Amino acid sequence: MVLGQTTSRLKNFGKTPEGKDFEVILATNPTVEGGATALYLTDLIKPLTIKMTRIAYGIPMGSEIEYSDGMTLSKALEDAEKI
Repeated sequence: MVLGQTTSRLKNFGKTPEGKDFEVILATNPTVEGGATALYLTDLIKPLTIKMTRIAYGIPMGSEIEYSDGMTLSKALEDAEKI
């Protein structure tokens, strides 16, 4: 979806019937451009008081830790869940 289309659609979220829950899940590439896009969308969505989440980054299931780079391990630890 083009960013301009996304922006115009987000403005319509404020016009939905009350009582209906919405969640925006951000799933951007783990790149500088993806981070910038997520930050831009967060700035647009935050004033609308809509629940927002972003998918986690880290080590994919079934992969070997020894082949992961430092940044991937860092993000995986940052988003780690307590067990």
